[in-house]
Amino acid sequence: MAEYQEDSMAAIFQNRVQELGNRPCVAFKNAQGTYEDISWNEMNKKVKNLGFYLISKGIKSGDKVALFSPNRYE
Repeated sequence: MAEYQEDSMAAIFQNRVQELGNRPCVAFKNAQGTYEDISWNEMNKKVKNLGFYLISKGIKSGDKVALFSPNRYE
């Protein structure tokens, strides 16, 4: 696992993943109208997959990336 500055968002997030694992991180309303949880472990996988995708597109440490999206957990 990458090393992060202790007070960085990445370090805080990784600490929460370690502490809370399979407990809910976020909840969202699915297509059926009921709420569904995403665990800290599942969110961590999504975060890492996004990171790998950005790296595959040539994004490097220090590059600036803008996101334009509706309010969604993804």
